[in-house]
Amino acid sequence: MFRYYVSYATSEGGFTMGSVDITRPVPITGRADFPAIIETINEVSGRTLPSLMILGFSLYMSAPSSPQHSSADRRAPRGR
Repeated sequence: MFRYYVSYATSEGGFTMGSVDITRPVPITGRADFPAIIETINEVSGRTLPSLMILGFSLYMSAPSSPQHSSADRRAPRGR
């Protein structure tokens, strides 16, 4: 899973900006993914926001495909 922080703007009641956390099973690869993101933002807001425009996004978490291990599992043993 990929978790993104997405910033957007809308013309609702003037110029309004907002942001939302979105979790997707696949990474965002380009503008072709924006319609699905816009649909998610509209679902979260509970209404269709007019003239919704994605301003930017940032990946801040991605789950590895293999089971997670703690960092202690990957550290070299310490000498005494």
